[in-house]
Amino acid sequence: MGVFSKGNNMISETNITVISQNTELKGDIVTEGIIQIEGKIDGKVVSKDSVIIGTDGIVNGEIYSEEAVINGTLLGKVEATKVKIGERGKVNGTIISEVFAISEGGDFEGDKKMRIKKAESSYSDVSSELS
Repeated sequence: MGVFSKGNNMISETNITVISQNTELKGDIVTEGIIQIEGKIDGKVVSKDSVIIGTDGIVNGEIYSEEAVINGTLLGKVEATKVKIGERGKVNGTIISEVFAISEGGDFEGDKKMRIKKAESSYSDVSSELS
């Protein structure tokens, strides 16, 4: 998270969480901001904003977010308004979304289900289950 000091006031530039390369996390993450995954996560990732899996990133579990950008590997399920698989992205599992795009070279094996109307309570429901 970028934070700037202006007198006694702290100003947050944006709310970004990064799981860096060579980092493994077992468990669930819940955030209202963006999460970028360059390491490995075994568990649920819940974000009110975006989840970005970098080219070396691996998620073995579930993602619930507004947007999911997969340039690495997802083994499991993603439920988001928008799901994008990049040219080096790999998904093996289930995708539930309103918008779905896959770049040439991207790999997807599994089930795709259309979400007709955005479920406003999706983030709240999942995040409260994990609390």
